[in-house]
Amino acid sequence: MENELDDHITVIIDNSMGDAYLDLCQASVKASSVGLDIEMLLGADPATVKGMKLLLRADCLIGEDLIRSLHYHLMEHPAVSEIGVKLIDKQGHFIRESKQNNLTSWDSFCMKMGLSDRFPTVQCFNKRFQTTHSEQKSQRVAILADDVRMLPTDSSMLEANLYYLPFRALSLKQRSSKQPNQKQPNHKRMQLIAYNRSVADLKQACTAAQPTAETFSVWDLNENRVLDAISRRNQIQKFTDIVFCYPDVRFEQLFLFMEQHPNDEMQYHIYNKNTDKFTSL
Repeated sequence: MENELDDHITVIIDNSMGDAYLDLCQASVKASSVGLDIEMLLGADPATVKGMKLLLRADCLIGEDLIRSLHYHLMEHPAVSEIGVKLIDKQGHFIRESKQNNLTSWDSFCMKMGLSDRFPTVQCFNKRFQTTHSEQKSQRVAILADDVRMLPTDSSMLEANLYYLPFRALSLKQRSSKQPNQKQPNHKRMQLIAYNRSVADLKQACTAAQPTAETFSVWDLNENRVLDAISRRNQIQKFTDIVFCYPDVRFEQLFLFMEQHPNDEMQYHIYNKNTDKFTSL
């Protein structure tokens, strides 16, 4: 009975801040739960749910292997009371809130005076964040971001033992340290990444959602890899928008593409072919 409880995972999605990305969030959970005993709850109180739990904000998307990887890590490390992951933002940059130190009076002063936001690369003003050079390493931390966290069955009985793992998740939460959005061009050049069989529906969805688009360039996955779209030939064409067709492009492929090609000027979109919904990140 205990093993059955350990293998059952409850995914609790917090949509208190809105449902703009809920469709994609639920799709990412379903893709990540294949072969696992998963129960998905929307807006439930985590304190009332027993057993292993994955707490997830509705504006956070996870990769296909994330739930399984976190579950195995907790099974292998019974002393861990909570696990968090590496977060990237909608431009593909690492989010410093993924792992933090305990807040001090100096940190509070830097936040109140705006020094942390104005000088994000100066370590003196950002001591509450773990240094970014170790973002690829697993490590024990004091504070984890609330975007996505997994807790073991008996987490209430464990002392605080929080761990950060370098598995990617995409957080679309607006953060104060982000620069204001730049003015978008009137004419959009869109690159569509999908299989050829999905292009007709994808173009129709793009035209309805982005009527100012003047050029559509198809990156056919029948002939090309997703990551190969990060090429000098494509960059010369100066695309303003990239549209990923899901499930032609898996979430993990999408995250890896964005992380390897961070771009503050690029706008990313996802078309969910299963639900016929077009979402701009």
